[in-house]
Amino acid sequence: MPSAMDSSRMVDTARHLLGHPALTSAPRKHDPFDTYLAELVNEVVEKLAARAEGILVRLPLRDPNTPDTSDLDFLVFASVDALLPARLALNGTRQYDCPIDLIWLPVANLDKASDFAANGVLPHRLLGSEVVWDRSGRVAEFVSDVRRQFDQPAAQRRRLHGFSELARYAVEEIGISWDFPPIALFWLHMAHAACLAMAVDGTRGLCANVYTRPFDYLPNIDATGDFDISEDFEVGLRLDVDPSALVEPLRGMHRIVTQRCPEPDWPAAMRPTTRYEYRYFSSHRELEWRLRVADELTRKGQHPAAVFYLRFWAYSLARVAMVHRRAAEGRDVSFVRPARAVRPDLAAYCPDLLPPLEQILSGGKMVTIDDIQSGVERLRGLRNRIFDNLSARSIELPDRANWEPCKPPPTDAQRRPECVPGGIEQ
Repeated sequence: MPSAMDSSRMVDTARHLLGHPALTSAPRKHDPFDTYLAELVNEVVEKLAARAEGILVRLPLRDPNTPDTSDLDFLVFASVDALLPARLALNGTRQYDCPIDLIWLPVANLDKASDFAANGVLPHRLLGSEVVWDRSGRVAEFVSDVRRQFDQPAAQRRRLHGFSELARYAVEEIGISWDFPPIALFWLHMAHAACLAMAVDGTRGLCANVYTRPFDYLPNIDATGDFDISEDFEVGLRLDVDPSALVEPLRGMHRIVTQRCPEPDWPAAMRPTTRYEYRYFSSHRELEWRLRVADELTRKGQHPAAVFYLRFWAYSLARVAMVHRRAAEGRDVSFVRPARAVRPDLAAYCPDLLPPLEQILSGGKMVTIDDIQSGVERLRGLRNRIFDNLSARSIELPDRANWEPCKPPPTDAQRRPECVPGGIEQ
């Protein structure tokens, strides 16, 4: 078998990717950046092959929705114990600034195609990617197995159940967020994205980035004529905001996190995924690239998409501070899912983050408890519409569990002034 360092193999990989239908179907001719991306894949394979059982790259290489700020997304099967997100830095001066995104996956997954096919958006990522390095042929066989099982009713039902449970959890989290309606609004963002994942998956689509870039998938799902989801996102999530107004508050959050939350001395108990996510989300370079992506979305008139994208990053920066505190306490926690209510935790350990976080999540507009209650009701309507449409397509669905905040909202007498209409200056 050819070595990973075989230059002829690298050239063949680049030519193959440049000629791949998923790349050439994009409505533009090749330009130097396309060629650069394909050749960059060769460099990544050269650098990682010694550690990897197999490597896949997302197609098309160039993001059709943000072609000017595209990155490269790789899945790398290797001897790791958990899913590990990271960015890869290559040596030397570069013609273009193209971040390289890696998701390291345990090689043990290659023996568990049926479980992988049912595992949320991970099989979406896998099936939207091309194998570019395969040490023994196992990865190509694994991809074929996952592809065969992906549309099987049992695997799809497990994925749909996972998306539904994520949405239910997000709604439950609202129950400990009544004291901070903007963070409750963020949980509605995540629940809406999970609902969209159900709709896309149920119509045999792929949506690997649905939790950060849901608007990439809305046109196709709305085109079916059965779901009409876009308005639920734009109105229900209050996305009618100028994205440029969120940039400086987001940079301000990053400055605070950089100053106060350097990477901690991790307790032995802290899971590896959380450590990797901490580095990923606290990176200054990562933030600036995300801002460039949001700027491109804004220039293309996709303001709601940019706002959603930036709000996710604001929450992630808030989580850096919260995870930093949990590490100091010697606790093992998930990066994304908070172990405590957000507002009191930040108020106790990093209160300076609260004003910019609130500005980004609310768009500078007042968000009340009543707004959140209305949003939850609207979300239930979206959920029911999706379930009804998928049921009409004979899709096996999970139980239609009740989506309720874990605690009822406080009475008017119990609410903080800023949670009540007229309670703060507009």
